[in-house]
Amino acid sequence: MKRALMVCLFLSISMPSIAADVIEIDIVEYGIYTSEIIGTIYAPLTTSGKYNLVKNVKLVQKTDKIPATKGTKFGLFYVIRGDGDDEEVNITEIVKFPNPGYRDPSTGKLFRQSEFSSIKKIGSKNFAAGMFSEDWDLYTGNWLVQLWYNNQKLAEKSFTVYKP
Repeated sequence: MKRALMVCLFLSISMPSIAADVIEIDIVEYGIYTSEIIGTIYAPLTTSGKYNLVKNVKLVQKTDKIPATKGTKFGLFYVIRGDGDDEEVNITEIVKFPNPGYRDPSTGKLFRQSEFSSIKKIGSKNFAAGMFSEDWDLYTGNWLVQLWYNNQKLAEKSFTVYKP
């Protein structure tokens, strides 16, 4: 069964610079979005085992209250601030699910979070999002999107997912 929750992001394939240093990550926009999926990549620490690569991301509504309806995409844009604009760094995006977690109905495996690391550029604007695509993944409660660099959480945004 195809896993429904997928965190979408843009991905670079080069290695990060060791000289770069991230000072902070600013969340510059959040809410409900539309986008086009242009591909997927393998991501073993996610609930689906993959991430969607997207383009043409557009904000539909600025909100942190998200209706649990099929097809809804929600998330945020963030900017990495630090020394060395355009230097590449490894950023980890973690989505924490409401307690007790997210259960895969086909395997029974319980997920408390989804995690993916990728190379981003200092000064760049990046997108992280979730999407509801199956009836059984319309999980209500408090969802957290966290952004980490070198084992340090630098930003976090909470979304309240509710039944409309």
